[in-house]
Amino acid sequence: LSGLGVKLGTLRKLDATAWSKSPLASEIMKVSHEAWPRVLSIADVNDDGQITHADVGSRFWLQGSVDFYDLDEDGKVSQAEFTSSFASWLMTEVLVMKEKKQKPK
Repeated sequence: LSGLGVKLGTLRKLDATAWSKSPLASEIMKVSHEAWPRVLSIADVNDDGQITHADVGSRFWLQGSVDFYDLDEDGKVSQAEFTSSFASWLMTEVLVMKEKKQKPK
């Protein structure tokens, strides 16, 4: 990971300093932040700017998302929680893909 400018252990949810230490992480954070309006347009049924279990309702493809993204466990997903969690997940995916490309076949 050091070759990517990311130190193991610095990528924690809601750790803003970790994102500023890597160009890749900064780009992922930007993309994650820009995804929030699209997520709201799909999932925020009552237009309050947050996502709750009531918003998700019976849409099976969204079930579990509140629990995954709700970092402070208050039953609501805020923009900061979504951005941090989504970016953490996306960074993991990117690093795994890069690692797979580096493995000899």
